[in-house]
Amino acid sequence: MVYLSFYIYLSNDYFVLFRCPLTGLIATASGDNGVRIFQEEESKQADAPPSFSLIASNTQAHLQDVNCVSFNPKEAGLLASCSDDGTIKLWRIKEQSL
Repeated sequence: MVYLSFYIYLSNDYFVLFRCPLTGLIATASGDNGVRIFQEEESKQADAPPSFSLIASNTQAHLQDVNCVSFNPKEAGLLASCSDDGTIKLWRIKEQSL
């Protein structure tokens, strides 16, 4: 099983991305205290670059920077996030296709 995770640093901001191995959803977090969930859109052209839609967002998920997001590898739609505020939160992403 392959897990996809990236950390991108841009000046004082950073972005964390994690791809769910079960659903293909992508969770992002950053220094703005928010957590966002994206879903890849299906393309009719084989050579088209990937395109993603925002399907869920909580811009105040934590009180401080969100450092990490990670999907549960065995339970689709279960996401954990942790923050500089000292909390770890669990989120349930409910989607018809999950």
